[in-house]
Amino acid sequence: MLIVIASTSCSGIVDSIELNRQFLAIVILLGWFELVLFLGRLPLLSVQMEMLKTVRLTFLSFMSGYIVLILVFASSFYILIQEDVKVDDAVLFTKAFISIVRIISCSEVN
Repeated sequence: MLIVIASTSCSGIVDSIELNRQFLAIVILLGWFELVLFLGRLPLLSVQMEMLKTVRLTFLSFMSGYIVLILVFASSFYILIQEDVKVDDAVLFTKAFISIVRIISCSEVN
């Protein structure tokens, strides 16, 4: 898949610059994924890759319990503060997705 998308992007078949950028972003992502898989096969780094898998699974199981709480806070802020908070003529919490991102990142309003 990596070779097909990279050759399609570099060959000039795609005329759209925006579509070409998306293809290149996918190529970079798949390339790094392939590199990580390749490094996991090396005996020197195999222990670190197993540790990465263990940490990833632990983090995902930990966050699965809190994702509901994050969504509840984000939706309550979205409903309560939808039109009230304005900073530099920008209304905060106008979209549900933006409120979820604000809650996850704990970004403050200065």
